[in-house]
Amino acid sequence: MTIEAQEARLIPVAGISGNKEAEARATSALLAVLSIVRPFSKALLTPLGASRSTRAKVEAFTEVTFETPSGRTVRPDGLLRVTYGKRDSFVALIEVKTGDAKLEAEQIHAYVEVARQHNYDCVITISNEIAPSPNVHPTDGLRGPANRR
Repeated sequence: MTIEAQEARLIPVAGISGNKEAEARATSALLAVLSIVRPFSKALLTPLGASRSTRAKVEAFTEVTFETPSGRTVRPDGLLRVTYGKRDSFVALIEVKTGDAKLEAEQIHAYVEVARQHNYDCVITISNEIAPSPNVHPTDGLRGPANRR
């Protein structure tokens, strides 16, 4: 399995000519802030299982590429890793949609499979879509256990 990524930047280098580039810029800036502002990342990630230690290290990456065992390439928008100590780590894949772009169930399922293969903790989706109620994802067609947070 191959994993490629770039470190998230507060001031991204991606262009601004389209939705894809706007998404890359927004993802990079958000993940960079999460890696720098520990109270913010602590508030967002502790409920998902990340270390709540103020001294935990948060690393953020964009343009993360994975090759699945079947040879398919998938690319979530980002990856967050929170570590504290030598063994305590939390890893989440991130999928972001900006503007009126919609999350797609097939894409999210592919990321969940990658997360399972690598023993990552979760997949976090960020979009303008509004969930119909708490604990219900706004994307139609998502299947799986109800342990999503």
